[in-house]
Amino acid sequence: MTPPWHEHDHWQNPITSIESAGGFALLRNALNAAKSAGGSDATLQMDPHPGSIGGRVAGTITLPRNTKAVANLNLRLSCVSNFAPDQSDYPDDRFAILWAQELQTTPSSTRDGIKVAFAFDQVPANLPESELPLSGGYVDWQLTLTASADVAELCHTFSIPVFATDLYSERPARSKSETDAILSKWRVQKTWQTYRAEIAVEADTLVVRHGPWRGGLYQAGGLKGFFAFFLLLFLSVVLLISGNEALVSTVVTGVFGTLGLFVTGLAGYLWVRTVEIRVQPGRLFRYCRIFGRTVQTRILSADNISAVIVRDAELYVVSDEFGELQLIDSIYDLELLNALRRLVVDFLDPASITI
Repeated sequence: MTPPWHEHDHWQNPITSIESAGGFALLRNALNAAKSAGGSDATLQMDPHPGSIGGRVAGTITLPRNTKAVANLNLRLSCVSNFAPDQSDYPDDRFAILWAQELQTTPSSTRDGIKVAFAFDQVPANLPESELPLSGGYVDWQLTLTASADVAELCHTFSIPVFATDLYSERPARSKSETDAILSKWRVQKTWQTYRAEIAVEADTLVVRHGPWRGGLYQAGGLKGFFAFFLLLFLSVVLLISGNEALVSTVVTGVFGTLGLFVTGLAGYLWVRTVEIRVQPGRLFRYCRIFGRTVQTRILSADNISAVIVRDAELYVVSDEFGELQLIDSIYDLELLNALRRLVVDFLDPASITI
């Protein structure tokens, strides 16, 4: 699989500055404007390309020759979460800054223009990767260059690719001792207990079990799920039997009562369901069980798997046969989720899959 930053023009070196991070259309227009202007705008050359979550974001910005000389410039690197248009929690500004860091630098004059070198060396490992604003919310990494003085005022913003690059690079598989060390650490610290999940190794197989009674965004689990289940059941039954002879009232109570029973059934299923993932060289198995009985089985060959991705606190495996198959959800510690992602890839066999 081609790494995601290779697939989209606006993430390629050199990166052209934009006025603000307003979405895919703005990025596309900025690219077209840069091409028509012959590269007269500010450009950014990332080195290494792309930037690395848990590592380094560095490069050089080239300002146009007509830029007034400035002694000091300010650089701000930000990880910005842009929300979907239908999300009303942020009615005025539909974005949130997840992390930001600033540094000051001194530019240098060259024949090609003013050069601004920069390096952010300690990007946290628990931040999300860059995403395209193709649908819904997305994550945008922005680098903003500013200067404000009596002699000059300027502002350039770049939308840049920042990824967990270690997960995409060719590398030797994790050794058995390294795997044992990380699993031992998780057991001692009870890392996965919060998520009601168990990670273990049986022979040459990585085993991931979660549920039942598992809490999370998409699962009604634990004690709250217990009360929610019976509350919904009670309300649904009351609605179904309390409708009077009036047609409108009967229809309304019937519709909402039936809908309540459906939601109750779905919540109950998620509450008692157990999911087990078994990963071994060349194959991945996913089992869904109810009270110990297997109700769904998915078997994937590593040759059929095109990617293992993290999105919205969920881990997916992508295959030609099943599309995106969810392995685990509601893990909001991205550093922990990426560590599990790396283990899955290592056990599949790094020679047979790229992520």
